[in-house]
Amino acid sequence: MKKLHIGTGGNYLSNRVHNPSKRIMEGWLETDVEPRAQHVVEMDATKEFPYDDASFDYVFSEHMIEHIVYDDGLKMLAECYRVLVPGGKVRISTPDLQFLIGMCSDGRTEEMSKYLEFQHKHNPKEMQRPTACFLINFFVRMGGEHGGHIFIYDEESLSYAMRSVGFKNIERFKIMESNDEHLRGLEAQFRLPPGMLQLETFTLEGTK
Repeated sequence: MKKLHIGTGGNYLSNRVHNPSKRIMEGWLETDVEPRAQHVVEMDATKEFPYDDASFDYVFSEHMIEHIVYDDGLKMLAECYRVLVPGGKVRISTPDLQFLIGMCSDGRTEEMSKYLEFQHKHNPKEMQRPTACFLINFFVRMGGEHGGHIFIYDEESLSYAMRSVGFKNIERFKIMESNDEHLRGLEAQFRLPPGMLQLETFTLEGTK
């Protein structure tokens, strides 16, 4: 079973320091454009992947596709499709535009307000006030001038992009959850207080 992790960052699936179960997830090849650990392979996901057709059973990428322009996102998804075996699956987790829109509505929940306060507290330079206006301006630039957020998806736009390169049976899941055991428990939920990563994220899976 071969699995490709795109945009590993500090979420090491094959060396699961932050996994509460302390379970190492076997079979993951971890890649990043700027590797932070020795076992992570350097790979630019906006270019042709250095792997043969039909060489992976699974591909996973979390909070990465929003850091590249839409056309490069399509290239990345097309490469995911190419390197997957027939019947292989891709799982993409990314910030949700609808979450940001919801922040501006009258229906803002207590959980959303706590999220605003958290970002205000931890990013005072960018979030001078805990308001939706400051959050949106911060969010669409998160990561700075080099590697910041570039294109924020909603479910319709990402689903369309996945279908356009050939993926089918596209389904939405909560983070850490899947109908496939190999795609469960993958997201880096440790990097935010409980519930906040799910609040800002949506996850789609598709099948080749």
